[in-house]
Amino acid sequence: LEAQAHCVVRAEAIARAGTGPRRHAPLAVEDLGARRDVTREPDFPRQELARSLGVRGGFGFPVIVDGEVSAAIEFFSIDQAPPDRVVLEIMEQIGVQLGLVIERKRAEDELRKLYLATEQSPASVIVTDRKGVIKYVNRKFTEVTGFSREEATGQSPRILNAGTQSKAFYRDLWTTILSGREWRGEFCNKKSSGEIYWESASISPIRDASGEITHFI
Repeated sequence: LEAQAHCVVRAEAIARAGTGPRRHAPLAVEDLGARRDVTREPDFPRQELARSLGVRGGFGFPVIVDGEVSAAIEFFSIDQAPPDRVVLEIMEQIGVQLGLVIERKRAEDELRKLYLATEQSPASVIVTDRKGVIKYVNRKFTEVTGFSREEATGQSPRILNAGTQSKAFYRDLWTTILSGREWRGEFCNKKSSGEIYWESASISPIRDASGEITHFI
C-alpha cells in the first residue's frame, strides 16, 4: 500500500507536483485531465481502469503514522464537480484515525514481542508494583522456585526469603531502587519445597511517561 501511495503521489496530474498526501494534507482534483491526461501518466498505477471508466475527478488523503505519510487513500469519480468540503474534512479525520489504529497495532506487536521474550527468558523475572506486590512472574521463576504463577501473584517476594539476610541488607535494597537506581546483589532464597538456594539478581525501577516509578523488575 505504501508503494502504491508513493507511486500515485508522484503523478503530477493527481498530486500537482508535490501537494496533497506528500505534504500531509488532503487533495481534491475536479478534473484530472485539466493539465495532463491521467490515463497517460507513466507513474499512475491504474491507467487502463481510469481510461475505461472515464475518470474525471477524485480526492485523496494521507494516512499519517508516527508523523510520516504511510499511505494515501483515494476516491475517483466519473463526474466533474466541485469537491464537498465536509466530505473532505471527514475523510481527513478517517485518515488520522487509521493512522492511530496502525500505531496502536504496532505498539501491540512490540508488547507481544516483549512479553514472549520475557516469558521465554532463561532467567527468572519478577515484576512488582511500587509497594513490592508481585504482579507478574515468568515461566523460569516457576521452574526455579516451585511456586506457580497463581501462588506468587499478589504476594510479596518475601515468600522466597530464607531468613538468613539482615534487615540492613533489605533496607539498602529498597533505598537504592526507590531512589531510581539499579540494585545488584545476591539473595539467599527458599523454594516452595523448603530447599535453600543462592541467586544473583538485579532490580530496576520502571517509570511511567511522567518519570514516576510505578513498578520494579
